[in-house]
Amino acid sequence: MTVDLMALAKKTEEAYRDVETSFGVLRVYHVPDVLLLSVSPDRPKPDLPTVRMKTATGYQDRAAKPGDKEYTQYQEDQTAYENEEFELSVAVGMVYALKDIDWAQYDLSAPPPIEDAQQMYNGKWPAHELLRKKAWLDWTIFYTRKDRDAILQAANEMRGETEPTDEMVEAVKKNSDSSLESSPSG
Repeated sequence: MTVDLMALAKKTEEAYRDVETSFGVLRVYHVPDVLLLSVSPDRPKPDLPTVRMKTATGYQDRAAKPGDKEYTQYQEDQTAYENEEFELSVAVGMVYALKDIDWAQYDLSAPPPIEDAQQMYNGKWPAHELLRKKAWLDWTIFYTRKDRDAILQAANEMRGETEPTDEMVEAVKKNSDSSLESSPSG
């Protein structure tokens, strides 16, 4: 069997769902996992520090371990890095899922001109462009829970991560019941 990678690439580019929102129909595109996993903070991942310790014959360097203040700081830095990495992954997922937005129209150097957003981000506007775009989405497109949920559901369906519906649960129950009835011990 031969695989036409160009045809698959085109199909992937065109995978989307149209979602009804309170402000009209919005197209939500598939975001490949490779893109979700490709983003990382604009700084290197923290390295486990070494600690200089005194020995009977002088000094020796060793990796920091629990109980060392350097290790505690490393854990804090590692957690902050992982949290930022997760936030960026979520931002990539949303920004690329809504790729029809023309970001050139908006001043991303500041929060949206909404009083609550201005107060929330006062002096804390993210440096990373993806986080800025995600913040704009949070205060506009995702402002209502109903719209956000509909968009997230479409994005999750595109990734194959749908939560089971009541109908799906009932179908599984029926299949389980029928398999129990037809089993030799049933």
